[in-house]
Amino acid sequence: MQRAAFCLVLLTAGLLGFCARAQIVPVSTPLNNLITERVYDLQPPRLKNLSSDTNASAAMPFITASDVSLEFDYIYARQWFQMTTPGGGYTAPEMITKINGYNTVPSVLFVIRSNLLVTAGFDYLHEDISTIGSTTSQTFDDYTPFVYADEELLHFLPRVDTTRNSLLLGGNFSYTRSVSSVDAPGAATGLGYNDYVFGPSLVYIRSLVDWPDGAPGRVSFTLNPAYTYYYYQTPLGLERSGNFSLLGRMDAGLTRNVYLDISATWVHNIYAEHAGPDRDWAFFGAGLTAKLLNQSNHLLLFRLAYSYEAFLTRAEIHEISAQVEYHF
Repeated sequence: MQRAAFCLVLLTAGLLGFCARAQIVPVSTPLNNLITERVYDLQPPRLKNLSSDTNASAAMPFITASDVSLEFDYIYARQWFQMTTPGGGYTAPEMITKINGYNTVPSVLFVIRSNLLVTAGFDYLHEDISTIGSTTSQTFDDYTPFVYADEELLHFLPRVDTTRNSLLLGGNFSYTRSVSSVDAPGAATGLGYNDYVFGPSLVYIRSLVDWPDGAPGRVSFTLNPAYTYYYYQTPLGLERSGNFSLLGRMDAGLTRNVYLDISATWVHNIYAEHAGPDRDWAFFGAGLTAKLLNQSNHLLLFRLAYSYEAFLTRAEIHEISAQVEYHF
């Protein structure tokens, strides 16, 4: 899931209007849960072997796997911008805005009949925004319920090695209610907006290297193209935007219980009128996942990751994430 938001532009004389906030915060929980289910799995690590046998399907329980997850993110960003009066007669010097954000995401995943993976959760984001040299400050509180659904496709095809390949077609929907409070000299201003986000995605996972005992999943590659559509209701009216993204990720098992992952994501803004100075940018990330418990049908994992948002003309954004997953 990705979210775009807004920042307010103020002068000491009062409120002037909106400016686009360059930050887009990727919530990694749904993809991490999917990779855990399809790659790390229970012992031994492997991609799911999805049987197409009719009798096996008839005996299969409705929910074949489930897990709960809690993700916490810290976001630090700096953004450069200039302000102008409504008449355009005055341009202020370039200003630097600092953003400190905290993101908390509890979620639950259900695997239905081994082929349909559904992740539902709630995302709470709090951000403190301040401008260097100014007494004006702003906070954002975003409240976002979301749902992701991914259907495994390869079990429909005969003679496909589903122990080393996984192809999922999915979609997501989220609703955000954002409440903003602006503290300007002599006055306090509060504003809010509604944000609807949805879009399709495709996830392909390929096991490249087996473990010494022949089990797949020691090194796996994930490819995730997706389209995300944003529909905002702001005090200034309706706004629409859309991004196409392409993620590539490599997961490598250092041991049976410790995995290293690296990823790169290219993002393209399809709506030029809302792109600001950047229509293309990227995320680069790395993470370390450890199995803290792996007994019977119970799996407890902890993941620590870092992400950097690159190729932005007027911003730099860093994110540190910690996630706990419990599969049962």
